[in-house]
Amino acid sequence: MSVTEKVLHHLTRSDFARRAYGTLLRVPVLGTGFQKIIHTVLPRGTSMWIRIPEGLANAFWIYADPRLELGYTNGDHEPWLQELLKSHLRLGDCFFDVGAHTGFFILVASRFVRPSGNIIAFEPDPENAATLRKNLSKNGLTQVVLIEAAAWSSTGQTIFEREVGISNRTRGHIPHESNSDSVINVPAICIDDVVFERGYPRPNFIKLDVEGAEWQALHGACRVLSEVKPKLLCEVHDGSQMSEIQNYLRQFDYVVEEWSPSHPHYADYHQLYIWAVPRS
Repeated sequence: MSVTEKVLHHLTRSDFARRAYGTLLRVPVLGTGFQKIIHTVLPRGTSMWIRIPEGLANAFWIYADPRLELGYTNGDHEPWLQELLKSHLRLGDCFFDVGAHTGFFILVASRFVRPSGNIIAFEPDPENAATLRKNLSKNGLTQVVLIEAAAWSSTGQTIFEREVGISNRTRGHIPHESNSDSVINVPAICIDDVVFERGYPRPNFIKLDVEGAEWQALHGACRVLSEVKPKLLCEVHDGSQMSEIQNYLRQFDYVVEEWSPSHPHYADYHQLYIWAVPRS
């Protein structure tokens, strides 16, 4: 890591620096000029290799944008989910990360399943998948298989709308219509086919974060839910679907609870999850 990268990384980890940055941006005229300086030092799309300093992914390397992916570069991204993985993953387990992004939670999971375990990552965004491959290679994670496809109710092809502009590309999704320049065709696959047709290991734990496609992805996993009975954490992006998804999972004899974690460092986060475990 260069001296410049070390300084930038130190600043991004500082609560004072982050607060000052947010305050200055809101100052008329001065904020615009300050933002231009920051964008000059850290141009749009700037990523760098950073060794994660804390959290359950500490000491792993991640290729990330320190301006947009502070949680990754600091190691404190969604600490409640990190702790859940720690509590429920065991040596030799198989973890399905459905909507893996660039692999932060894969780094965490690999610490607990170890090389004797398996991790199957699903990521339809080509840019995210490319970065994920870099992170796997840099950290020598050979127990991970990347499936570059969207989890869906059937296997084939679907459209995918990438998140564009200055972003960390976490909100790409399968749209209802394809009238945007950011829409591309991507492979689609149902989780049942991954296990029962392609012969991948059966999951002990599935993390599902698919930006609104939860219903379709879960319907593509009905046989896995019925026969394999993995633990399931499903982020629900449309609260109106909460009851319907809960009732669907209960058909497979799951104990289901709604979960909305809170954390003082992430007071503005309002994720809504379903945590489901087989009754037996």
